[in-house]
Amino acid sequence: VTRAGEVNAPLIRQILQIKQEQASILGFGSYAEVSIERKMAPSVEAVYDLTEMLLAKAFPAAQKELQQLTEFATANGFDGAALALWDVSFWSERLSEHTFGFEQEELRPYFALDNVLDGLFGL
Repeated sequence: VTRAGEVNAPLIRQILQIKQEQASILGFGSYAEVSIERKMAPSVEAVYDLTEMLLAKAFPAAQKELQQLTEFATANGFDGAALALWDVSFWSERLSEHTFGFEQEELRPYFALDNVLDGLFGL
């Protein structure tokens, strides 16, 4: 919940209602169908199917990575029951430093905006 939640919630409900009305006027069952009409996916169901397939493939790997990260964090001083969302980025950085032997900041000189643009447009 944010400070503006109580102000925004009625506006969001109104926007969703208007989008549903728009979809009905245009002959669609939902705003998702209106949106998908101009996109690559053939239907809303196809989007749901793709999402479910990606979840089935990616979720086990994500769980394994989180388990490895938790084991690393615990072995290196983390004493909580489980990593919180804000802990994940911190311990991911520590794991990368441990695994690759350098800090991400050390890469900054190689990826200055001018260098990146020169390399990108020099192809």
